Amino acid sequence: MAAGLRSWGGLLDEIALRAGMTVDERDGLKELRNVLDQATVVERRLTERGDSIGRAVAGGRTGVSPKARVGTH
Repeated sequence: MAAGLRSWGGLLDEIALRAGMTVDERDGLKELRNVLDQATVVERRLTERGDSIGRAVAGGRTGVSPKARVGTH
């Protein structure tokens, strides 16, 4: 990945981990070829837990720079 950025898959995996998804569930996401479908599944899991993708990214666990996080809340 250029400039040391994570791939979409890596980012989604980290957020899925925060969403409490098991290894098997996270591996199952890869069966969905469309990254937007994967993100929707993760978003739904976060919502069930009272969390959001914006908060997951802003939590700093993803390694996304503050400038890249603008507008995620």
